Amino acid sequence: MTRTLAVGPQGALCDAVLTALGSLDMAAHHATDTDAPGQLLADAADRLAGPVRFLITWLTPGAPDRLDSLQPDTWDAAMGAGPRRVALLMQAFAADLPAPKADGTGELRAPGSVLNLIDQPLGFATPTHSSTAIAADALAALTRVAAVQLAPACRVNALAPATQPARLRDAAREADLSPDETRLPRAPETLARSIAHTLAMPAMTGQILFLQSHIFSADQGAVPPG
Repeated sequence: MTRTLAVGPQGALCDAVLTALGSLDMAAHHATDTDAPGQLLADAADRLAGPVRFLITWLTPGAPDRLDSLQPDTWDAAMGAGPRRVALLMQAFAADLPAPKADGTGELRAPGSVLNLIDQPLGFATPTHSSTAIAADALAALTRVAAVQLAPACRVNALAPATQPARLRDAAREADLSPDETRLPRAPETLARSIAHTLAMPAMTGQILFLQSHIFSADQGAVPPG
């Protein structure tokens, strides 16, 4: 059983994904408050009857904004919910990990793993979410940096939406392109199995895996964005 802490927004999709993870041999605890990452981890360890060894962070689109009318509060909210929050969480998580041990082949295996869920297309700004788009790209860079600096005790990877750039650049579509159209899969089982897949690859770190967005798939039982 992998003790898992998921830090992200409250919502139907998050709840459904955590339920699905339970059927994949993960005991998960959900938290939204990130002011004290060390306390979050301690509380999760109490609830899960043991130390957390898998940390999931979840970045979702924040308030709509544009650079030509940017407000400090939307910028600060996006940066705080994105790279700043995740950096402090990973710092506290890594500090509590034991030293890595060698497996039967002599390879060191990381006792801890972080997965950043970036629910925003990378490299292509959606028309009305500038701060979130910038925070998402910063979080992708943080994932790669952390994979190097927290090794070998901790692996760090990310999941992000697979987008079709032409759709985002198409001026005719821009006016009615919804941010929900370029997000991670909405089917809880699909997302949960993708999360479990990263945990099952003990040598993978520093990677961003792109998942097919729900508008390009036939996922059943999709949950509306929450």
